[in-house]
Amino acid sequence: MPVPFQDGQWDDSDRSRLVEGLRNRLPEIEEAVLAMSHAIANPREARDPSYGRSLRDAISIALEYGLATIEGGGRPLAPPPPLLAQARFAELNEIPLEVVLRRYGAGYRILGDALMEEAEFLDRDELRRVIHSLSIAFERLVASVGAEFECCAKRQIHTSEAIRVERVRALLAGERHQAAGLDYDLEGHHLALVAMGAGAGDVVRELASSLDRGLLLVSADREVDWAWLGGQRAFERDQVAALGQALRERCSPEVDFALGEPGRGLSGWRLSHRQASTAALVARRRGQSSVVRYADVAILASALQDDVLVDSLRALYIEPLEQGPGGIASARDTAGAYFRSGHNVSSAAAILGVDRNTVSRRLRTIEQCLGCSLLECAADFEIALRLGELLS
Repeated sequence: MPVPFQDGQWDDSDRSRLVEGLRNRLPEIEEAVLAMSHAIANPREARDPSYGRSLRDAISIALEYGLATIEGGGRPLAPPPPLLAQARFAELNEIPLEVVLRRYGAGYRILGDALMEEAEFLDRDELRRVIHSLSIAFERLVASVGAEFECCAKRQIHTSEAIRVERVRALLAGERHQAAGLDYDLEGHHLALVAMGAGAGDVVRELASSLDRGLLLVSADREVDWAWLGGQRAFERDQVAALGQALRERCSPEVDFALGEPGRGLSGWRLSHRQASTAALVARRRGQSSVVRYADVAILASALQDDVLVDSLRALYIEPLEQGPGGIASARDTAGAYFRSGHNVSSAAAILGVDRNTVSRRLRTIEQCLGCSLLECAADFEIALRLGELLS
């Protein structure tokens, strides 16, 4: 039988050397685990579009838990709370427990393979102890995650509100016959909202009443409400803008809102919600009482859901500027002013409070770092900058 690690049996320098080697390889390990997780089940099939991004964060935390176990000499460590929260998030998104556990198993195997490659300097007994301690930590983590998942499932009691939520989810999934009992006209005009934070639903109720609009409001998750304002009157462009402003005036620091675009009938009701849910990805990242409308962030929000695009834009446009002479901050300010001014150098100079020649010189430096003309890559470069700000 493997012998559990005992204090003093393993030299601290060996432990530190092994962890350092693994930590240097963390980016490649994380990407391998993420790829395997996607192969096990596509995270974009989850109800909440942010689930895919949260999966990447959970992988990073789980790997750090493994390294901390090794670094601590095999001493028992409690599973990180964010991983238990991720288990609840998975259950709420109807991700099967089998999928969750298979992903953890894949991560354990990939980390174990990397460990074997980095542990060549250890003797047989030392290697056996570290593998034993890591396996114990893995079993403890899987047991805790499974228990949290099951507890969350048992808490989903079918109250009247839960039934309404399920009917709304069924309608969003295409089951038209689930409309009964919602007390909302699905044949009229709609504008969907995602309200996030304690008390956000109360703000939406107050707003619907002041606008004399029908309201369908359900609690999709803890402190996340889905809402639709409706009626026989179409939503005009200036009315949507005024609605956004009204939400900003009612916002508290703990509340964020995302708005879809006006739609009509059941198909418009669904599309408006999908737009609001996508815009919510940006609102969550911005924080600080954000009110985000889909039309203002459509491309940015869609890019956030594509890990390949996010990583590629960073490699193509952000990293070269970070290594350039002016740094990313100067490049972002200069390029941002240039784009906002409609590619007018003089107007950009006025925005920045510098002379025209300074802006021209900075733009040439940016182009040299990127290896292309800004006119050729303006659209991609602007999205890369906006993503960089949002994700920093």
